Amino acid sequence: MPSLTSLTGLAGAFAAFVLACSMVGRPDIPARIIAELRAKALQGTSASWGCPSVFNGKNACNSYDPKRYRR
Repeated sequence: MPSLTSLTGLAGAFAAFVLACSMVGRPDIPARIIAELRAKALQGTSASWGCPSVFNGKNACNSYDPKRYRR
């Protein structure tokens, strides 16, 4: 787990980057970087999770009852 000092340093570096971008006249760059990182992080999260239970025997995937699970 990262320490608080490294998170503080990262926040300070990002704040300096935001200020530098706004001084140059491009305050949209940090928002674009965050949006791109978010899109890459969430890519593929809609994939199937597979079998509902691996502990329910070999026929767990065949005996899946969707009424038992919320959507």
